[in-house]
Amino acid sequence: MDSAKPLTAVQEQRRHRLVLISLFGVALLNAGYNTLTKDALSKEGANALIFSLFRDACAYPILQLGALLVDGPLRPRRQDIPLFAALGLTGMFGNQFLFIEGLKYVSSNVASIISLAQAPIACSIAMAVGQERFVWRKVGGLAAAVSGAGILLAPWSLTAADSGELAGYACGLGACLSMATYYIIQKPALRRYPPLTVTAWSYFFGALTMGLASTYYAGSPTQWHLTPNAWLALLFAVLANSVGKYALQSFANAHVEATTVTAWSTAVPVFTAIFAYVDPSQRVSPLQVKYLGMLPIMAGIYLVTPKRASKQAGGAAARDDEKDGGLGDEGAAQPLIRDVSESREHVRLVGVA
Repeated sequence: MDSAKPLTAVQEQRRHRLVLISLFGVALLNAGYNTLTKDALSKEGANALIFSLFRDACAYPILQLGALLVDGPLRPRRQDIPLFAALGLTGMFGNQFLFIEGLKYVSSNVASIISLAQAPIACSIAMAVGQERFVWRKVGGLAAAVSGAGILLAPWSLTAADSGELAGYACGLGACLSMATYYIIQKPALRRYPPLTVTAWSYFFGALTMGLASTYYAGSPTQWHLTPNAWLALLFAVLANSVGKYALQSFANAHVEATTVTAWSTAVPVFTAIFAYVDPSQRVSPLQVKYLGMLPIMAGIYLVTPKRASKQAGGAAARDDEKDGGLGDEGAAQPLIRDVSESREHVRLVGVA
């Protein structure tokens, strides 16, 4: 099979721009989802697990149709089925179910603070398995972003009623571990299949496991009922969060490190605060000390986000990438566009061999 030509400087610049747009879009959509679905899960009385099941079940056919139109009829090879099952188990079921279960024991504020552990956990796992190298710029940026998000969430303002139980903290950390693991084990799949195909088949297994859990934990027929307002929130959750966010997430994860993807999640509290201010029922005064946390978040994201490596710079660009943690910082995983294009033809021919 002939090797694909290396990316030109223009193609590299375009790819870098698309990655930044994807990371920004993921944070924006996640914040919108947190704001718009809050009423559905609290005021409307929707069962969170059933809500997630409906979201996953509705998102899968849309993602699969999109993958069919964009990538062609690609099916996982038999030896890759366990990998996709693990992606669905960690990224869709494990992350969502443990987060929802944790909310039974701790407040949403505490859950948001615990979720900040996702980025350090992802960075630690990536370094432990050899996907990423230790770079001071990356570690410093990650620490700044997480610290800023912690300031923005104001843990010192929690009351005794917010403290919760140990089970809530365990579930929250389990959700962080699940999502961090999802980003790490998604890397091999993204080298063999296009991002949209990976997302679609991951959702298939995620919806399957979510359905089994919902049947066990939500046996009462009344728990499967959603109000009209909850259905509207579900529509946004399916199109924006499940389809839009996860597709953009996979694309970004195909081209930058997992640490970069998870570090951008620290910007979610920033957008959530902006959206909450727009919503009269959630509006709070922006003149608070905690909002200074936006500054280290932006600085940290700038440090963690890779700089575009110009192909015309040759060896100097590669050396700069090693120093700054750029797009070439993943060693063998770096030429992902070439690998995906080759694997696409291979999988189309092999099918489920």
